[in-house]
Amino acid sequence: MTLSIRKINIRTIIKLSSIVFSLSLFSINEVLCQRDSSSLAQLIKETNDLFIYRYAQGLLLSPYEIQQHHRDRTIKNIEWVNAFDLYKLTSSRKDTIPFIVKNNQTIVQKPDERFNSRTYSYYKDGRIHKIFRGNHLQDLFLNDEDGFLIQHGFGGELKRAKRKDKVFEWYNVKNDRLEFITSYDEADRLSKIKTSGHYFGPGVEYEIEEYSWQGDHLMLKNTIRKYKEGDADTTSIKFTYDNLGLIASISYRNHGQTTWSITHFDTEIQATENKHLKITIANTDKPLLSITFDHYDNVVEMINPYNQQRREIEYRKRKRRN
Repeated sequence: MTLSIRKINIRTIIKLSSIVFSLSLFSINEVLCQRDSSSLAQLIKETNDLFIYRYAQGLLLSPYEIQQHHRDRTIKNIEWVNAFDLYKLTSSRKDTIPFIVKNNQTIVQKPDERFNSRTYSYYKDGRIHKIFRGNHLQDLFLNDEDGFLIQHGFGGELKRAKRKDKVFEWYNVKNDRLEFITSYDEADRLSKIKTSGHYFGPGVEYEIEEYSWQGDHLMLKNTIRKYKEGDADTTSIKFTYDNLGLIASISYRNHGQTTWSITHFDTEIQATENKHLKITIANTDKPLLSITFDHYDNVVEMINPYNQQRREIEYRKRKRRN
């Protein structure tokens, strides 16, 4: 009888221990579980984009928009936001930039500064439409009947595209000068940018960047720079990702080299207080990028070796309808 009770107690203890262990895992990973689908994938992609952008700026180009101007890059779930303050801290200065949300398609930066405010006007789907400085139009984004971006800028910086299928030739309107050509694949991912040589100096004829993708992941970027006198130089950058889709390593090879220089990264996704999610990319224990997202997937803190940004967001109690 005593032996039977002991067996029952042992089994009970094991079961209770399993329950406690499961609950502890659940408490640690609660936010991860809640974001286990498309939300987490989108936050990982956003983190990758911000990190990889320095190596491949064409990452944020699509036929429909320049993605860094999309409303979601400023604030997500705008219908729940009244205002927010952006705090920027660098080694030399500290800035506080206030924003107010007038409606679901209008955000005003520094609203109390009459001549230095910025008003961002968006389409309903979040693409940028107009940017004003004070009351003066600073940038106007126009799309053709297929929704493709064919014009942006203002004054001497106005650029207009001549489009054939998914190849866009962008001209400076004032000088009637070809600036660059962008080409996209069948999935609307950037496949090639050809930039005119005047961007790089009098000795350069042109530069071509070629992009290779696997789903949403940029896998390879080749850069070919053609000089007016002499051969072209080619550099290549390869990107690899971990099982969650976060950047795992970047490999670099210069023109004429036969071996790749590889930099490996350590990545971490962790739940923090208030259902926030923190994604960190580091190299040999040195953080290179750390982004914290809140429960509405908005960035509330971003830290890299050069600066720190923090955002305080005033959310609404009721969803704004328009």
